[in-house]
Amino acid sequence: MSTGTYPVTLYYDSACPLCDTEMHNLMLRNQAVQLHFEDVQAPGFTCPEGVTREALLTLMHARTASGQWLSGVAAFEVAYTAAGLGWVMAPARIPLLRKGMNALYPVIARNRYRAPAWVIRMFFGKTLRRAAERAAAQQCTDQCMLDRLQEGHEGQHGRDGGASTAPANPVQAERVEASRRASTGSA
Repeated sequence: MSTGTYPVTLYYDSACPLCDTEMHNLMLRNQAVQLHFEDVQAPGFTCPEGVTREALLTLMHARTASGQWLSGVAAFEVAYTAAGLGWVMAPARIPLLRKGMNALYPVIARNRYRAPAWVIRMFFGKTLRRAAERAAAQQCTDQCMLDRLQEGHEGQHGRDGGASTAPANPVQAERVEASRRASTGSA
């Protein structure tokens, strides 16, 4: 994708358990804050220019930083890439598979409310969420170590001559909340 792609705003249906769970998994992996999330079902949601609410509720949509609208497989491609999961959509780069994915996704989207809750809980709710939490925690651990090293260096050579205090390790829920605040523009 070009440099005008990110950040990307994802428009999703939180009333759909499958969609909501997947967006929360992406929120956990949104460490670089390249994704913004808009819940089409949220009270007060205003439909952006260039797309209808019906279209947003029919297929996954994304809007790039340059204002380009993407839907379906293309929207998932930019979302997974931003979350560090570009490999998930690698099959879409093969023309025949992409054609199949483009044909299959609208069928899945139309029937998304029929997905058994136990499948969503088991696969998306547990397995993928655990993987997302581990990845986010590892990234946090790496960043926290860099922060500690940086602060330790400053403490030794002193901006203020005082002792260094290492930052508290951020809590995973705070990362998700920060991602949500960044998406909605709230303070």
